[in-house]
Amino acid sequence: MRKLRIFTALSCAFLMFALSGCQSSEAFRPSADDTWGDLCRKFEPEWFDALPKEIQAEYDSVILGEEPIKKNRETVSASTPVISEKEPRNLDAKYYSDSEILSNPNQPDEEYSMVDLGIEISKQEKAVDYGVSVMLIGHGAAEADTAFAIYDPEAQEYLDVCVGQAVDEKGWLREDSFTGLKRNHKYVIQAITAVQTEEGYREISPLYVEAEVTTGEPNIEEK
Repeated sequence: MRKLRIFTALSCAFLMFALSGCQSSEAFRPSADDTWGDLCRKFEPEWFDALPKEIQAEYDSVILGEEPIKKNRETVSASTPVISEKEPRNLDAKYYSDSEILSNPNQPDEEYSMVDLGIEISKQEKAVDYGVSVMLIGHGAAEADTAFAIYDPEAQEYLDVCVGQAVDEKGWLREDSFTGLKRNHKYVIQAITAVQTEEGYREISPLYVEAEVTTGEPNIEEK
């Protein structure tokens, strides 16, 4: 019987933190058919051009603002939602995640492997603090490339994008803030992870998480 290895928060201590980018530029107003590939070419062209062609194709297949169509979906439990909201480490934050099991049809007795994408967000008066992480648990994932964006639905513009990469059972974590935002304004946080599986493992669709956050009210003592 295949076993599912459950990692607690202590597993984060074993994550290898890869260097990542978070580049501010002119805002990007997407058309109806623009994809995550178009967004990354705008904000992080060198990073995107260096990705494997298979990963680029996954980014080009997902329309901005739409959840990827899931293929070969195999989750931990049929009752577990694809995108879930969990208890955050920071009580003032909210945590969301998407995960998928990686399986090798030629090795049915092998222990389960998993890819997990998680975001933790908390609002400030004119900023949004965030943590975004990717965990590669077990074998099966050769590479997982992540883009994390903030979108202003009122202006219909993407304001910033951060990117990162996890490889060979090493996770990726970034904690930072989107600053210079409007007070008491709604934003949408979106994250996508495209996974290149190892030989013999089934292909999976990109993981995806989306959440709304409204910045804080103005300080009543501030004019």
